[in-house]
Order: sequence, then C-alpha cells, then structure tokens
Amino acid sequence: MNMNIRKIIMSATAAVMTLSTATCFAMIPMSELNIGGVYLEMPLSEVVNRFGQPIKKAQTPPKGYYNYTFQNGNSTFSVTPKGFDSDSIIEYMNVRNGDMLTKAGIGIGSSYADVKAAYGEPDNMYGTHLMYSGGIREGRYGECVLEFDLDSPNGHVKQMGFNVIMIEGEPIGKGKPMHKPSQPQEPKQPVSTIPKSVQEIPESEFYIGGITVGQTFDQVEKIYGKPGKIVDEGFFQTYNYNDRFIVKAKLNQGYKVCSVAIYEKGIATPSGFTGEMPFEAVTKKYGAGHETKFKGEGVEAKLKGCKDYTYFFNNKQMVFLVDKKGIIKAIRVEDRDDQKFIEAKRKK
Repeated sequence: MNMNIRKIIMSATAAVMTLSTATCFAMIPMSELNIGGVYLEMPLSEVVNRFGQPIKKAQTPPKGYYNYTFQNGNSTFSVTPKGFDSDSIIEYMNVRNGDMLTKAGIGIGSSYADVKAAYGEPDNMYGTHLMYSGGIREGRYGECVLEFDLDSPNGHVKQMGFNVIMIEGEPIGKGKPMHKPSQPQEPKQPVSTIPKSVQEIPESEFYIGGITVGQTFDQVEKIYGKPGKIVDEGFFQTYNYNDRFIVKAKLNQGYKVCSVAIYEKGIATPSGFTGEMPFEAVTKKYGAGHETKFKGEGVEAKLKGCKDYTYFFNNKQMVFLVDKKGIIKAIRVEDRDDQKFIEAKRKK
C-alpha cells in the first residue's frame, strides 16, 4: 500500500502548512502506538472481536485496500490494515471524537501542553500537525509514528492516530538515532520486585482510562472534568463520577491518586479490558491472578458474590471483580494491599 497516501489521509489539514523544526526531539517506545486498546499491527479480526462489526467500509487508494470505521461508545475511529483479509494487521488508525486515550492518557481535547508533558517536544511539526517517532520496526519498510492534529497553534487535540510512513531521506526522528532494523531498541522497563511465584502483570497495564496511582486530581479533571460528587474525608478525597468511575486520592504533598476504579463498560485499561467483558480475556494474557474472598462495601456492596482476582507490580495492584458467569463487573488499580500480597506469596 502507498504509505504516502495514508499519510495524506491523516495529515490532510496539514498539507498546506509550512514545516517548523522542533528544538528537542522525542523517541517514544513502540508500545505507545496504542489508542484505546487498538495497537499497531493488531489483527483486524481482533478489532472486530473487541469492538464489533465496522459501521462503514470504504475503499482507499491503491485499489483493493479498505478503511474500516468502528463505533466504541461515544468514540468513532477508523483503521486501515495492510492486506485484504481478517488476519491483516493494522498499520493506520485515526480518532476524531470521543474518549479513547493513548497509554499516556492523551485524547481528543487534550491541550498541546498535555501532549508535550506526556511525550516531550514532537519530532516534527507541520503547522498544527505533531509527529512523534516510534522508530523503524524490525523487518518493516517504514517509520512508525504517533500523530496529533491540533485545532489551533498551541491549542487542543482535534484528531489523533498512528501510522507507518515511507521514509524519504531522513526519518522524522532525526534528533535521536533510529531503531536499527536488525535490533530494535526499546526503553528499559521498570524492574519488578514481585517474587516470580506471585502472579504479576506489566506496570504499563496499571492505568484505567489514562489514570493511575500517583497522579493528581488536576490530571483527572483534564480528562473527565469535575465529578458529580466529591467526598472529603480530610486525609482522603474521592471523585465520584455517578458511581461508574471513582478516583480516590490521599494527602501526600497534595492529593495523589491511590485508587481508580471503573464499574461499567467503556473506560478501559491499555489492553482494552473493561466492564462487562469475559474475565477469560485477562487470564489468557496474564494467568489466573490471586483469588481472595470479596467483601463488598460502599459502591461495591451490590457486587457481593463476585470473586476478587488480584495482580501485582511492585507497590501497585490491579483487582478484577468477576461475577459467577465469569464477567468482569469492576476493575480497580490501587496501592498494594500488603496483607493480600503476603497471602499471595504464602499461597504460592
């Protein structure tokens, strides 16, 4: 497929704009080419399994390639695979509305300052079009990039996506060495202190809707606005979004998030795990987790009878509350419960 044409699809609003050179270049990890659980080289069949049949299919140049449009809650996004069948892999994605987020919590409406705080200065800017290089994929013919279009200079994100672009001359990530095709470079991952005997998942998974432990309420409000209810208990404060999305923070040089939970379908983890989906999808990827008795309190009182499955990474834990039919009813990311962690070590 002509990657330049796909670049034009994503960058149409920037076609008449002049090139400005960034003063400091960013090299983002390949794993950041993931928006709302849709990732670079994800099979088209997996997109369909997760989000349902596309609401629109349109032919794109060159002849025989198609762009598929999907609906995900209030988000509409489109993808173009490299190939013609259900096993074809996604190499282009574009999001124009809704609340789908990158793994760093950037979405439609995020400010230019938010984008730079998450990814640094862009590798290239074409007017209001920002491009971040993920490097050259091993065995690939093009450069993988994360892209954002702003509504005005220094404004807010109006569309975003990822792409694989044919390299003409220097790669856009010229400020830093590119990944060598024979040996892709990945940033060093945090080292886990969890014993191998205890079930863990990668730290990159410990986000729900772009929110994780240690963030501030300001970061929560930038994405979700003011909550319907704020509970102030002095040392703790809770942002309650209609009992569906709840963020709790504790006083630690300001209020810092200590727990974030979702109680319905929609807002998801980086791998796309959300409410009302089979827990089997989690166990296939990360194993069974540590099972404990669940005592429902507060908002979770209605979930009595569910089973509690917990995964760990260093001082964090992710909890899935699962009903008798094996369906996820709630997901929490929170500070590690040391008692639960000790029980997990003993159990193993």
